[in-house]
Amino acid sequence: MTASAMTLSAFPGAQLPPSITAPRATLPIPKQFIFAFRPPVPSPATAVGTRNPGTPMVQEPVVNEGPLRALVPKAVQRRVEKFVEAVSEALELSNTMVASEEGDPLDYQTFSYAIQSLVPLIASLQLPPPLMLPLQSGGIGAEWHTGGMNIELRFRKPYDIYAVFEDARGAIEPFHNRDPELVRARAALRELSTRSVVVD
Repeated sequence: MTASAMTLSAFPGAQLPPSITAPRATLPIPKQFIFAFRPPVPSPATAVGTRNPGTPMVQEPVVNEGPLRALVPKAVQRRVEKFVEAVSEALELSNTMVASEEGDPLDYQTFSYAIQSLVPLIASLQLPPPLMLPLQSGGIGAEWHTGGMNIELRFRKPYDIYAVFEDARGAIEPFHNRDPELVRARAALRELSTRSVVVD
């Protein structure tokens, strides 16, 4: 697949809400969050941007996404759009929980790592959109409960992912443990992809 990029701003209603920029975040959320169909780049230090001494990094997109987006198959675009909707819903829920003092604000680095880890999987596999949920301590979770499978990925921090896999058909061994490189998760999601009917 040809490498291309999309931003959250390409989808209506997908702007990141202010609560994610709470004091616990180490970097501000960029106005346009880049989704790239390439291996995840978990470190914000690799982002293109400018930094003046004493000021936070400002990330800016460096490509015109229009022509590149045209190269991405429509089915992939639709899967990513549905994923963006799921992320937006999680951010809205996080806003509500933080406002009512029932949850912690999302941590930028954890959120960024989770999104950059999940987008290539969403783009390359025939998966329904996950249920995205904010977690305590600023983490975020992605869950699939379909096709006789229960798959839960809990992004606690960058590289700190707790995974739960259960399969009623027995094709995937039950797993409840850390999966920092998503090695087991990829296998489970590939199996789910063979069972899923994704409406394009």
